[in-house]
Amino acid sequence: MVDISTKFTFAGNFNFHIVKNIKENFLEGLEHSFFGQLRKVLVASHRISSKLIAETKLPLQVDQLPVFMAIYIHDQISQQEIANNICRDKASVKRTISHLEKNGLVKIQPHPTDKRANLISLTEEGNKAVLLINDVIEEVNKTIKEAAATDVDLLTNALKSLGEKLASLPGLDDIHCQHIQNS
Repeated sequence: MVDISTKFTFAGNFNFHIVKNIKENFLEGLEHSFFGQLRKVLVASHRISSKLIAETKLPLQVDQLPVFMAIYIHDQISQQEIANNICRDKASVKRTISHLEKNGLVKIQPHPTDKRANLISLTEEGNKAVLLINDVIEEVNKTIKEAAATDVDLLTNALKSLGEKLASLPGLDDIHCQHIQNS
């Protein structure tokens, strides 16, 4: 009869080596993969943007910009419409709107026909902040162009094309995200 503790010890050691090998291969593969490189670019651009936004002294963070800009683009928009436009859950959008309202960048008004909804729009201070955010976006783009060894416009167009193709893959049509467009 085989001692069961010996069997598990052998299996545990065997699995440990397999898991370690998978982990090493995964990390090495990630370093050279599209996802690994995309993550590096996203982290770096997030850091650059965060630094530049902090320099403006605006009470905004990079992660709040999609909500802020959706409000700017649409002027009067509901929380649900923002969530749909930027592919974020309603609760995170609500937290951001509360932060923006507390800091005087947006105002919330009751919807004239839907008593369950509110309309969010920028305040005068919010409209002034848009100008500073636009300067930040231009500076980030300039920094990226200076750092890139390739044509950033070509890369941007390639990523746009890839994004559109990936978004149209079967099975992703049930995701309720819309592109932000002028209203």
